[in-house]
Amino acid sequence: MSDKSELGQPKEEIEIHLEEYNIKSSDPIFLGFLPKKVLKLKPDDNWLPTHVKQLCSVSSEYSTRPPNMFSSDREWNYNRACLYDDVESALNDIPPNEKDEWEMFAYKAYSISLDKNGIHEIDLLKHLPGCSQSINPNPNLNAFHLIGHDIIARIDYLSYGCSPLACNGLAWDFDTNEFCLIDDLQYAIKAGVKFEKMGAEPPLYYIFEVYKQQ
Repeated sequence: MSDKSELGQPKEEIEIHLEEYNIKSSDPIFLGFLPKKVLKLKPDDNWLPTHVKQLCSVSSEYSTRPPNMFSSDREWNYNRACLYDDVESALNDIPPNEKDEWEMFAYKAYSISLDKNGIHEIDLLKHLPGCSQSINPNPNLNAFHLIGHDIIARIDYLSYGCSPLACNGLAWDFDTNEFCLIDDLQYAIKAGVKFEKMGAEPPLYYIFEVYKQQ
């Protein structure tokens, strides 16, 4: 992994603790499951650093959701976070002839938002995009493992906004893994505070934990 940004400047050493922002460290909230068609980068794809092999961002801009998830001619089975409460429901929305093309993810998020002024405690449930009141409180994540943290710009109605590490190419400026995610939570928080000044999509920004089915 390179230690220089796209502009050739050394990447900043980021060391920060949650208490420095007067935020209480708390467990993230489980939001749901989602199958995605993951974009796998080719060797000649030079718009992101070469160590990024696949885009497992929360955003669906590059790695997409099931096409009929929000279809108006069927009963919606997503939860308040516009995700699925269980793996079985998620699998039902994958086209039958494409089962092998999809990968299953699970998401948790922290009750904080970020902008250039720092970090803010929020009631995360009030920021979620959907209308339903239910989110599964006891998900089975035994088959899932944490692959990194994503920073999302905005939470919109029925969807999540841009993932600036991928969408705005900020993976060049921050240490990311092969999934275009950040391994360390504290590093992700500091990165999110810097996004607005670096020309990313407008805030607010939210920190997600991304889990992938093994």
